Formats: sequence, C-alpha cells, structure tokens
Amino acid sequence: ERVGSPFAERGSGNRFPSRGDLVLYPFRTLSVHPFSFPFRSLKDVRSALSLRFLPLLSGEETVEVIPWISGSGSGLSEGAAWCVAAPEVPAEESVSLSGIACWPLPLALASPVDGEGIAVFRGMGVVASAVFSRGIPLFCRCGSGEEENPASEEGDGMDSEVRLCREFALASGHGELLSSVWTGTSPGELLEAARQTAERFPAFLSVDISRPALEASLARERTARVLRNFSAAAAFLGAVFCAVQFSLSLQVRSSLERISA
Repeated sequence: ERVGSPFAERGSGNRFPSRGDLVLYPFRTLSVHPFSFPFRSLKDVRSALSLRFLPLLSGEETVEVIPWISGSGSGLSEGAAWCVAAPEVPAEESVSLSGIACWPLPLALASPVDGEGIAVFRGMGVVASAVFSRGIPLFCRCGSGEEENPASEEGDGMDSEVRLCREFALASGHGELLSSVWTGTSPGELLEAARQTAERFPAFLSVDISRPALEASLARERTARVLRNFSAAAAFLGAVFCAVQFSLSLQVRSSLERISA
C-alpha cells in the first residue's frame, strides 16, 4: 500500500495532502468506543449508537459518530464507533479524493502488536496511542508533541503515554494486553506500520473518516433503505396477487364442477 503524507506543514491549517492510497490524519478530538449489538443492520447500529452518545450529540459542538463493523454473523455485529468533532472531519478540499481511506492515525499502529496490545508513536509534533484487542481498537488518542525534544524528555513523554494505555487496559479488564507494547518515533516506522496494518487488517480499509466518504455512506444507506422498502412492497403486492389468483382459480373450478354436475 502507498501511504500518504500524514501531517501538514506548520501554518498550513487543516490541509493534510495525500500522495498515495492512504491518508493518516491526526484527529485531536478522536475517541473510539467498541460495541457489540444483537443485530446486523447498519441503520439499527447507527440508531443504537445515537442513543448511547445522546449527551455528546446534544452538546454545543456537533459530534460525528462513525460506526465501523469489523464482523457480523448469527444476527450479531461488532466493531467500534469513532467519535470526532464535526468541524475536524476533513472536507473534500482537504483530502485528495484519490485516496482509498482517511484513517485516524492511531489505527495505523495495529500491525506492530498484531492487533493485540499497546502501541504508541511520538514524533513529527504528534503523539498517538492505541490499545487493540482481537484487531479492534479499544482506546485511541492523538495529541500534540514537541517537534524537537531532548532524548530524556522524549522518553518521559513516551513513558507517560505507555503508562496511560496500561492504566486503561487494566481498568477495562484487559490486563493480558500489557505484555505486548510497541513504541515508535520515526516517520519510517509509522509509515511501515501503516503499510503492514493495511495488509494484515484489510477490514480497516473500510474506515474512512472524511466528509465525502461520510456523505457517500449515508447516501448508500438511504438508497438501500428505499430499495428494501420497494422490495417489501413488491413482495406484499405479489403475495396479494397470488392470493387473488388462487381465489379466482377456486371459483372457476367450483363453477366447472357445478356445470358438469
């Protein structure tokens, strides 16, 4: 996979240009929330998440809740919901439409821990961390960091981020994840982690947090809902037509029997 430039130059506002198939975007307001629901419909998943995050959605600042379903079966669906402040979602002019996906930067850190553990990246003015379990992100965080730090300060910052992730894993009952910890500091390590993640976790390629992608997803849902309603109406009318035809055939048979008698 070709990975796009993950960060804008200083002073370039919210523009994060892509030079490849994948854009890594350091959302500052990012949070992730795993879910498991006893239904598979994306519309029902959205409705359930809206109820769960109603306090967030009713605040002064609009929050986008973006569901990602990692797998479904036997009437169940599981995955994670990304929550991002709406003004931070990249618009069409901010992210190249040629990219396959616009990922939250911490998602790229799944491969170094094989989807099971704690991963932290600190460099290029950004600190990003994530906790993964069974290939699903349980915790993600992005923050700003110093571009140039003495080694001791950088180590302290990295250690504190790892400690935060460890505390989350323990508090959420995932102590088994503490044994797998990865840290990276160079752009090369980050881009290689992203390439490996795209290869080893292809389901992540359905994650695309950009305004065009969100609008396209909602449009597909509306189209699917219309087609579903049309199919249901057609099936109902077909059943009624069959019932009428059957009734008429019974009447004709009864009339023929009376005539023959």
